Amino acid sequence: MRRDQGDLPGALEAYTRGLEIREALADQDPGNAGWQRDVSVSLERIGDVRRAQGDLPGALEAYTRSLEIAEALAGQDPGNAGWQRDVIVSQSKLAAAALSDGQPQTAAGWLDKALERNAALIASDPTNAVWANDRRVLQSMRGQIE
Repeated sequence: MRRDQGDLPGALEAYTRGLEIREALADQDPGNAGWQRDVSVSLERIGDVRRAQGDLPGALEAYTRSLEIAEALAGQDPGNAGWQRDVIVSQSKLAAAALSDGQPQTAAGWLDKALERNAALIASDPTNAVWANDRRVLQSMRGQIE
């Protein structure tokens, strides 16, 4: 909400507090995949705010931590399409931050990985409109690099 209102410092503070709570819960029950995912989403939101503030190193750090959790969850349950998509989202955010940071080759690498995972999702359900839209967005981002 605060981010949508342009209050980036307030949003960062709120997301950071939320992350602390989620990390405490996840630490109490490391096997709880839902809490682990909540930590990943909190990190992603922090990355979004940091990127909007122009703090690209901070954004990259948050997105990287988010991706690590998303990849761990996706690896534990390869059939969970939602977790597979979480990896794609994290990879696309890393790509966008890398582009903003003047690292087109790094961005291309992240996008290629995201497109590969997205292709696997689409192959499992060619009628899924969300995954098809993800592919269009990823291809558009990739096209900006070439």
